Amino acid sequence: MKYLNKILSRIARRSNWYNNVVFQDCSKFWNIKDYNIDVVNLGSNSAKYGFDYSDCDVIGHNWSMGPQSLMMDLNIIQCYHSYLKPGATVLIPLCPFSCLVGYDFSYFSDKYYTVLNHSQIPCYNIHKRVMMYDMRLNPYKYIPMIEFVRTVISKVKPGKKKKPQCDFEKDAVRFINAWKEQFFLKEFDDEWSLLNKNSYEESKEILRKTTDFCERYGFKPVLVMPPVSQPLRKYFNEKALDQCIINYVKEAVDGSVTFLNYFDDSQYNDESLFMNSYFLNKKGAVIFTKQVLNDLGLK
Repeated sequence: MKYLNKILSRIARRSNWYNNVVFQDCSKFWNIKDYNIDVVNLGSNSAKYGFDYSDCDVIGHNWSMGPQSLMMDLNIIQCYHSYLKPGATVLIPLCPFSCLVGYDFSYFSDKYYTVLNHSQIPCYNIHKRVMMYDMRLNPYKYIPMIEFVRTVISKVKPGKKKKPQCDFEKDAVRFINAWKEQFFLKEFDDEWSLLNKNSYEESKEILRKTTDFCERYGFKPVLVMPPVSQPLRKYFNEKALDQCIINYVKEAVDGSVTFLNYFDDSQYNDESLFMNSYFLNKKGAVIFTKQVLNDLGLK
């Protein structure tokens, strides 16, 4: 029976449910093998798809988890900084609306129980921790039957699904509408609500805590705004960019931390570098990562 359970769990660990739903992006922390890492990046989905160190001459790790707030970025670097070499570079990528996500626990996912120290988990629950670790070790007990069957079929009859071509214009509208709904915005350059103003102040505080932590431990924090495609970029006028990005960074770190802003970089007008209107693809990530390292003098 024990042998059968191992086989079932092995199959479950290969499922989309296990790797992209319940424990999305967790394995990068479960299986860290490098020490004296030269550079890491934190961040959310845009950083997850935007950084690729596979073709670089440095030991680099992509520590972004999607979706991930700045608060979780801080927790990640606090928990795993011992893997970095003295003087390592910590890239802190920003999203267009990182400034409006403060101490919001809705961004906390149960997967963090398997990644973070218990003291870093909001509203820590020992029973939930036990369940998540059991789910990690014995996923056969939790995986939905339909997902298990799909996984088995995909292994028996493997086949590559063709991804539909992305309509960048429609995709940009999808992201824009989602952000407007999430942050209660009519237009991006409108005056913010009291709730957003409060989140803005909280976000600045979290960003300062993150950069201060890096400097205190001898690391070099660098703020990075990754590029987006032109169809998405056109929705951000100068006032919106100042409000969401430029002024936010100035007020948070006051010029004391390097800020690399590629949001409006024309060399990324080529849509072949993107998987959709917001995220870079593999090709774009390799090019972008090299550019960031080159701009920082890290080759």
